[in-house]
Amino acid sequence: MKNKQKHTVYFIGGPGRVGKTTVAGEILRRKHLVVIQSDAIRAGIRKVLIDESYVNIDEVSFKGKARFRRPGDLRTHEVAFARTRMTDDELTWIGILGLLEGYDRKNRFDVLVEGIVVTPEQIHRLKLKNLVTRAAFIGYTNESHLASILAYPKKEKDWVYKSIQEHGGSDAHLKPWARQEMAKSASMKKLAKKFGYKYFELSDQPFKKTIKAVVDYLIEK
Repeated sequence: MKNKQKHTVYFIGGPGRVGKTTVAGEILRRKHLVVIQSDAIRAGIRKVLIDESYVNIDEVSFKGKARFRRPGDLRTHEVAFARTRMTDDELTWIGILGLLEGYDRKNRFDVLVEGIVVTPEQIHRLKLKNLVTRAAFIGYTNESHLASILAYPKKEKDWVYKSIQEHGGSDAHLKPWARQEMAKSASMKKLAKKFGYKYFELSDQPFKKTIKAVVDYLIEK
């Protein structure tokens, strides 16, 4: 009996506003695969916990026990919550892991995961039996990309646009945020190199050219 063909899980990581969703859309145009967006998982978790999906959860505390049954087992098991305090990102990543375990077990589809919770460390720790891993990270270590970040909201009216409106039309408060994202990018670049993953720097070339390079790298034969 021939071995089953292994499918691929593509990871796209990076800070906010670097084009992760754009890359995912371009890959989806070329390949038939399942897309997992961390923002969607995060919104679902928020809805379950506090009945609001468009908020920022700083911390969640769990107390109590859970009763469960495994498939094919009539016995009921009980476990105390091992994780008592968790962040928004931690909950989201665990949700993604649950989905990946299911796709890895079935090994029927290529999968794409994108979002800020995708980090070199998380991927390095993954233990998948069937899915082959391919990852790319996008970031910026120069404020030159800030102009693109500020131009996009004018069309889409996203959270950046709303934030600017709340500050009386000023975008000055976004510069410290952008510097934080630059620091995250620098750290991510170092870790990507350490674990053998590809990093793309938005400050080195035009946005569209970077997006094309990421797409080509991820789905090259």
